Amino acid sequence: MFVREIDKKTVEVKLYGDIGGWFADGETITNLLDNFEASGYENVIIRIHCYGGSVFEGNVIYNAVLRSPLNIKAIIDGVAASMGCFILPAFSVVEIADNGFGMLHRPEWRTGGNADDLTAAAKLLTDMEQICIKRISECSGIAEDEVKAKWLDGTDHWLNAKEMVEFGLATEVIPATAKNMKELDSSMVLDLGVEGVYNQYVALLGDTKDKPIIKNEMDKKELIQALGLEGVTEESPDSLVLAKAKEKQEALAAQAAQAKASADAVVALAKAELNAAIKARLDAAVAANKLIPPAGKTIDQVRASYEKIGQNAGLDVLDLALAGLGVKKPIVDYLHPEGKGGSDADPKTWADVMALEGATLTAFRSENHEAYAKLYKAEFGHEPIK
Repeated sequence: MFVREIDKKTVEVKLYGDIGGWFADGETITNLLDNFEASGYENVIIRIHCYGGSVFEGNVIYNAVLRSPLNIKAIIDGVAASMGCFILPAFSVVEIADNGFGMLHRPEWRTGGNADDLTAAAKLLTDMEQICIKRISECSGIAEDEVKAKWLDGTDHWLNAKEMVEFGLATEVIPATAKNMKELDSSMVLDLGVEGVYNQYVALLGDTKDKPIIKNEMDKKELIQALGLEGVTEESPDSLVLAKAKEKQEALAAQAAQAKASADAVVALAKAELNAAIKARLDAAVAANKLIPPAGKTIDQVRASYEKIGQNAGLDVLDLALAGLGVKKPIVDYLHPEGKGGSDADPKTWADVMALEGATLTAFRSENHEAYAKLYKAEFGHEPIK
C-alpha cells in the first residue's frame, strides 16, 4: 500500500497485490478514506494492479467506496482480476491503461471438512456468486443469466481495455502505464494464469524506487519479535497478530503521551517556581527602593526588564544585576568627623563600594586605601593593581 499527496485536495493510493493481503484489506481502505475526509482532501485516486483476493474484504472496500462522500477514481495500471474487477462498479470513474486487462470468473474457495462443511461452503459460494452476477449485470446492462453464462461458467475470462469499457467495467481507456508491455493474446494469458499476467506488469510499472513490494503473506515471526508481541505465535491468525500489533502500538502511544504530559508538568512547575522566586526578589528590591525608574519609564516597565533577565539568564545573574542598584551614598556617610574612615561607616562589601558615586568612590579609594584594598582582594582574590 502506497499513499502520496498530489496536491492539497488530492491524494493517491496504490492498491497492488491481492485484496485481503497485508495492509490491502477492507479495514485499511476504510480507515484511509475516513482519514482523507477528516484531513480535508476532496479527491482520491486509487491505482489498481490486483489479481483478486478475498470476497469478504473486497465487499468491504466496495461498500466503503460507495458510501464515501469523496470523489474517488480508479485507474487500472495493469490488471484488475477476480475480486479486483468485481469492486470496479463502486467507482463512478474507472480509467484503464490501453494495455491493461480485467478478468472475471466464478468465486472460488478451497476448503475441507465433512459433508456439512462442504454444503455450507457451497451455499456461501453460491451467495457470493449471485452478488457478483448482480453487480456485473447492473454495470454492463446484460441480464443476470447471460452474465452467468458468459463470464461465470468456471473458467477465467480476460477482457482487454476496450472490452472493459464496452461492458461498463471501465469508463475510459488511457495511455499505457506499463511501457513496452508485450501484447498478450488469449492463449498467452491462459498459459500464464492470473498471477503470471500480474507479474508481467510488475517490473514495468513505474520507476524502480516506486515499484510495489509484493508481500502477500505477513512475516508474523518478524513482526512478533520486532514489537515484542505477547499471546501470539507464528501459527496465530493474521487478524489476531495484527490486532496485537495495533494494541501494542496504542499502548506505546499512550506511554509516550503520558511521558510528554509528565515532562510538561515538570517544566511548568519549574517555570512557576522560577517566576515566584523572581517576583520575590523584585518585590524586595522595590521595598528597598532599589528599582528606581528612569525618566520616561514606569516601575512596571523596569520590573519587566528585570523579569526577562531572571527568566532568560537565571536567578544568579538577576541577583548580580540587582546588587548594583539603589541610591548612591555620598562619601561623608562612610567617614567619621576627622575625615578618616570609621569602622561603622566604612563600606562592608564590594557592592557597597560600587554603590558610591564617581567622586565619592575616588575619595574613598585614596583616603581609605587599606579598606578599599581589603574589599577589592575579597572580591577578586588579589590586591588592586597600582
